[in-house]
Amino acid sequence: MRTDNNRPVVRPQARPTPPSNRTSPQAPASSPRPPARPPSLGGGDRSQAAARARDNLQGGVSFPDRTSGVARASDPTVDEMAAAIRNYPDSRATTVAASREIAQAAQDAAAQFGVDPRQLLAVWARESQFDPRRSEGNGRGLGQLTAPAVNELQRISKGGRDGTRSGVNDETYAMLRTPKARAAFARLESPSARLKTRDSAMGSAAYLRLMMDINNGNRTQTLRDYNGAGGAIERAYPGHIARAYQDLFGGPMPATLQMR
Repeated sequence: MRTDNNRPVVRPQARPTPPSNRTSPQAPASSPRPPARPPSLGGGDRSQAAARARDNLQGGVSFPDRTSGVARASDPTVDEMAAAIRNYPDSRATTVAASREIAQAAQDAAAQFGVDPRQLLAVWARESQFDPRRSEGNGRGLGQLTAPAVNELQRISKGGRDGTRSGVNDETYAMLRTPKARAAFARLESPSARLKTRDSAMGSAAYLRLMMDINNGNRTQTLRDYNGAGGAIERAYPGHIARAYQDLFGGPMPATLQMR
């Protein structure tokens, strides 16, 4: 800064523009945009996103395992779910140890596949009365997984040309293709694995998520497809699950099953 007679010359500063008069080159001139859709896997521009999605469908992208961070603060705790399991009419898991094991498996599997653990427990209440070793007809375990259901999970988890299904989004594909999920589905190929609490929980949660995605969360159709028995049994199934939910948690089951 220059000086005259040893005094600093102070240049006048421009007065700030009032906020109401400021303009931003980024301010949109058009009407507000509609709410953004959830981001697709991979991000980047459209060409990059399309390439990532194509690799995903072909099984060329690996995804990290999901963790219990998906759980919601509003979800019941393991102890609360365990108590609900013990108090459920005709529950086969009446001890603290047995009910806690199932509740923990429900929390972990629900977080892994982005479903509500309460909805998962309602399915198990109807299917097995919380007996991990129940075997009836073609179904086995907590969620009465069948061989065709396991085969479909395996097929999708491997990716490739045959590893797709209409109506399934990238997020669900990602969940079904983690190393942890693939390992669980491989174990479930053995009927005995479907009688193990944690493996059975993983398979049941994954299949419920798949049916939720295909049916956009519609409760009736999601649960009918999960059951898959056809006829009157399948038609009555959603009502049975809704009543089980009411018995477990003292409130109505949501009409739309939200994916997480």
